[in-house]
Amino acid sequence: MNEKLNEKLNEKLIVEVASREDLEELLKLYFSIYGNNYPLKIGLDSIFSRIALEDQENYLWLVVRDKESVTSETPNGKVVGSAVFELDNRYKIGKVSGVVVHRNYQKKGIAAKLISHGMNKILREESQINSIYTTTRTLSVAPQLMFLKNGFLPLGIFPNAHKINRYETLTLLGAFREGILNRRSKVDSVPAKILPIVNIVNDLIKKNIADAVVDKKFLPEGVVIASKKKNSEIIEGELKYQQDDFEFILANNFVKQRFRQLFANDQDSTFYPFHEPNLLITSKLSDMEVYACYNEKDHYCVIIAPTKQLYQMGEIFRKLIYAMKDYGISYIELLVRMDRFNSMAFFLDNEFIPSAIYPAMREIDGLMNDYILFTRTMEPLDFRGISIHQSFTPFIKQYTTQWINMHIDSVEVYNE
Repeated sequence: MNEKLNEKLNEKLIVEVASREDLEELLKLYFSIYGNNYPLKIGLDSIFSRIALEDQENYLWLVVRDKESVTSETPNGKVVGSAVFELDNRYKIGKVSGVVVHRNYQKKGIAAKLISHGMNKILREESQINSIYTTTRTLSVAPQLMFLKNGFLPLGIFPNAHKINRYETLTLLGAFREGILNRRSKVDSVPAKILPIVNIVNDLIKKNIADAVVDKKFLPEGVVIASKKKNSEIIEGELKYQQDDFEFILANNFVKQRFRQLFANDQDSTFYPFHEPNLLITSKLSDMEVYACYNEKDHYCVIIAPTKQLYQMGEIFRKLIYAMKDYGISYIELLVRMDRFNSMAFFLDNEFIPSAIYPAMREIDGLMNDYILFTRTMEPLDFRGISIHQSFTPFIKQYTTQWINMHIDSVEVYNE
């Protein structure tokens, strides 16, 4: 990937690998499009961007230059488009982020060709990457169309995932190296509430995600069921915790160091590509430590790894969720391997909803394992004003159906 990539989009626009000398121009380009209110490090954080430009083993940063706009300030031509491919070589996963096109050069197919060029280099040439994923905003359908036309598959949605000016829904899309989806590991069973999204992905890929997808009428040993009291009693009980029951330690370097010490030899529990913990949550109610990636700017939080299985927390987990909300977290995300029935059943019971499936996400012993993403939004669900491609409609329908069943159909109505 160190060789210079040149591909003429037309007579004057050329795709190249970005260099360190492009940093200032790239920062200006990203700021002109996103401003300073978007939670994106690539292109907006100068230190992070410099590291990415210099690290060509873990990043493929492509730009489009206008070779007819050579000036003393832009001797190689003006940078009019950019796309960054992050690479996790250990897990063989790539991520597309930071796609941007100069306002004066939009609607010329620049973004689509940047994506196509990167995909060819990563999935079809010398790289060992198995898949690439991306998330897109839903303010416009154009980004979704760009990835769909380049061979990405719709994999799910993340409602209320980020708060910029308001809470926004994101889409998840993925593209795969040839033959990868045929190597997916089979699972025996999944909870019934997972069936709708499993069937969506089955139809999409034309290959079953499981040999037998059934609902067990009992939970496996070790799964703790949340309280089955009346709704009013549950709410009253859930809110009864002291402020000092949980401690939130937001410290980037300290949390990372402790996380690496505890999980140095545990790749299974810590599998969450492109996310590193900066938040440590402890509790006097349990000896468990929970490590998470939290963005204060948009209140987005991913639980990466606990020191024990979360389902072993029982009712304490429910109290933890409410403590997280009081801390300022409005969205929680979890990644679970498809064969982990215990965990899936527990999260469903604690009002998490299956939002997306990433098939063939991780290779273990030559087989590709599917993962499911569970989400829980702490804010009212609102899809008004979003622009979304029709291929995501099944994901929206299954999510809203489960949300309604969870929050509305469960309400008890009494007639006098």
